[in-house]
Amino acid sequence: MIRHILVSTGIIIDTVILGIIYLVLSPVDFKGKIFDFLSRLWSVVILFISGVKTKIIGLENIDRNHSYIVVSNHQSYFDIPVILGYIPLSVRMLAKKELFRIPIFGWAIYIAGHISLDRGKGKKAIVSLKKAAEKIKKKKFSIVVYPEGTRSHDGEVKRFKKGAFRLAIESKLPVLPVSIIGSKRVMSKHSFRINKGEIKIIIGKPIITTDIMKDDIIKLRDMARNEIIKNIGIQD
Repeated sequence: MIRHILVSTGIIIDTVILGIIYLVLSPVDFKGKIFDFLSRLWSVVILFISGVKTKIIGLENIDRNHSYIVVSNHQSYFDIPVILGYIPLSVRMLAKKELFRIPIFGWAIYIAGHISLDRGKGKKAIVSLKKAAEKIKKKKFSIVVYPEGTRSHDGEVKRFKKGAFRLAIESKLPVLPVSIIGSKRVMSKHSFRINKGEIKIIIGKPIITTDIMKDDIIKLRDMARNEIIKNIGIQD
């Protein structure tokens, strides 16, 4: 109990301090480099005070000068600092709009260029994705999407939604499949308890989308999901 209180307090302090620093510095963060540095620092601090070690495999599959649609399985809130801290790209999240309402944290990620996703059906969701595609083309950063839509309660990779892959086809960026293993044991969906442990990040080979048409979206979705599941099976 005491450990949980100390760790949670540390995470809040880390978020508030670095969030305020970014809000102050954001007017001069023309290329997003300040946010990239602070988000990595935020992530590393959270994982350190939580007693979480990380192991990353497949860095050779990333071209650091390229942009990607990064898709990953989603087991825990800890998937966010793991990707922001250890994927060596300038990344922004396609995140549910509720996150942007959180004081300091939400303001910081909005200013930094993270993209609010309206998860409703129909025109609102399509508009969100079109705005995301436009931002990617202008800013040249990578977008992180969790295509399951929510955290898996049992660790199994659930059915992927099509939004991330519609975005990949729209932007013509390669899909980078990322498998995360162990984050559920650190913090599960239905608990706020934070446990010590190791989280593995496995970066699969990019899936090129240049010649993929809108009619092939299901095929693209299944290719990415199968790659993520395959790498989890090899390493888990």
